Amino acid sequence: MHKNNIIAMLLLAYAFISCATQKEPAIKDSFPYTIGAALSVDVFTGKNPMADSIVTRHYSSIVAENCMKSENIHPERDRFFWDEADRFVAYGEDHGMEIIGHCLVCTRSVLHGSVLTSAIALSARKNSPLACANISMLS
Repeated sequence: MHKNNIIAMLLLAYAFISCATQKEPAIKDSFPYTIGAALSVDVFTGKNPMADSIVTRHYSSIVAENCMKSENIHPERDRFFWDEADRFVAYGEDHGMEIIGHCLVCTRSVLHGSVLTSAIALSARKNSPLACANISMLS
């Protein structure tokens, strides 16, 4: 009986090992279209290696969770912070991923007064790219 238990345990161990070593296809390779994930700063700065391994294996497109929002890039008048956004883009480029940014003007609640004043002033200029946008609804 003891010998049978050892054989059963060895067979069970072999089954677990063979299942663990079989590589399932990546999600991005299973569909004919882009598969994306929203990334927090922890993923592309190396603070979450497990999430990093999942993202690099299974996804072909990434979008910034927060680092590209206007309040993070331009937190106050005459101050810009591009470090995290630049690292996000570098991460995507290094892994051959499609990179999707973030809408810079999304709601009044995240924009400080100098951004609104500048946007409204630009929209009033002839041939301004912002002239097409309905900036007046933000003021």
